[in-house]
Amino acid sequence: MADFKQGLVNDLKNNHFNTKEFAEDIIWKRAADPGNPLTIPAIFDSEFESIDPETNQPVLSTQPTIRIDENQLSSFTIAPGDEFTIRSTEYTITQYQPDGVGTIILLLHKK
Repeated sequence: MADFKQGLVNDLKNNHFNTKEFAEDIIWKRAADPGNPLTIPAIFDSEFESIDPETNQPVLSTQPTIRIDENQLSSFTIAPGDEFTIRSTEYTITQYQPDGVGTIILLLHKK
């Protein structure tokens, strides 16, 4: 089991959270220490809204999310009031969702 978990951790670090692969660097401004922002790799999914062409009403939407490697948080804790800057846009956290396999999904709200 330990070998599998270590393999998963290595795969996340070397592939998914590699900024030359899927991830991109984002800026994390912690509410506890706003003067010292951190740059961490994350996978960003932007918001999406589908409009019904007949009624022009939204029929499906998702809010922006980031997925981060929980190992990035070994010295820090994500807290209410923390902010992220992604592609020059600022976001706040609306929900924190550990997935149980080494990553954390953060649901975001555009400031």
